[in-house]
Amino acid sequence: MGEEQTELKAVCDSLGIQLIAYSPLGLGLLTGKYSTSVLPNGPRAILFGQILPGIGSLLSSLREVAERRNKTMSQVAINWCICKGTIPIPGVKSSLLR
Repeated sequence: MGEEQTELKAVCDSLGIQLIAYSPLGLGLLTGKYSTSVLPNGPRAILFGQILPGIGSLLSSLREVAERRNKTMSQVAINWCICKGTIPIPGVKSSLLR
């Protein structure tokens, strides 16, 4: 988080206000579903192709924690948001609901 976001979070904490975590799964990046060789369809493929090489160590650490705890990467990412005092609202594609 940047300085402004950190200050905002501190003020909200002092007032008992919980923030809603925007995209707690990082548009799917933190789910383990995608890699530099497995990209999503559409415009996110370009974005993910640029982002994934730089967050490899983060994803490796997330995967290790998930495996040690017998949880999914998504569960660990969502729990991290909760532990930081935010309210995560993950989304799901309607095609996955069927």
